[in-house]
Amino acid sequence: MNDNLYYKYRSLNAEHRENTFSIVLDAKIWFARATELMDPFEVVFSFTPESLEESCIRTFAGVHSTSYDEAKIFYNKLISSGKWTVEDSVRQTINVQKRKLLICSLTKDNENILMWSHYASNHRGICIEFCIKDDYNFYEQSGHNINCDRCLYEVEYSENLCTVDLNAENPASELKKAPTRKYCDWKYEKEYRLILMDNGNSTTKGELIPFNRKILTGIFMGMDISVDDKNYCSSICKELGIALYSSKRDPNRYGIIHERVL
Repeated sequence: MNDNLYYKYRSLNAEHRENTFSIVLDAKIWFARATELMDPFEVVFSFTPESLEESCIRTFAGVHSTSYDEAKIFYNKLISSGKWTVEDSVRQTINVQKRKLLICSLTKDNENILMWSHYASNHRGICIEFCIKDDYNFYEQSGHNINCDRCLYEVEYSENLCTVDLNAENPASELKKAPTRKYCDWKYEKEYRLILMDNGNSTTKGELIPFNRKILTGIFMGMDISVDDKNYCSSICKELGIALYSSKRDPNRYGIIHERVL
């Protein structure tokens, strides 16, 4: 197994077909806002008690463009009035921070039967291969001003929520803990995540981010892909000079066998 290879399962149904092939043809990939992920247990924060009040005050200051002292007075009035609770402050703080996170999910496994079914329209879609080496910058030549401490984050699977200290020396790093932890039942996905942050002010559900075309190295076709989609994948791979693989059922076990055809 090549440790530098990562995969993205994609559907080719009418709703997603254009966006799927845009990844390959335009070298752009979708980063969803954390608030838009399909699992309601995604990016769930548990705050250290001492950081919660401080974080809420700083959030108020940012949202209302006011000073820290004025925001603290406002916060205390709300709490003492009984019209606003700490639970409200937790909810608002979480939503503000989640809006800032942009996430793109990849996996290390291109043979997972469940993911082919769930994310690649019941084996009728494709799985896109990326080769991301330590010395490669995923966002190289993207034209975006992106400042990230590393490219990929391996997802940790646990039964426990992630506790975040928002008053830490590097709060941005702290906030990246939660989106890299998921409930243990998702472990089969072997997920890695690309994570970016912005100011959270955009009303969009995510952003299309350009990536370095050199890292896109192949396409795996689902075992039940249509003839038209198979021919289109073949023409694209020939044009771009990347590998193309077919898939078939393993006759001896519950498994998938890939064969290179280009």
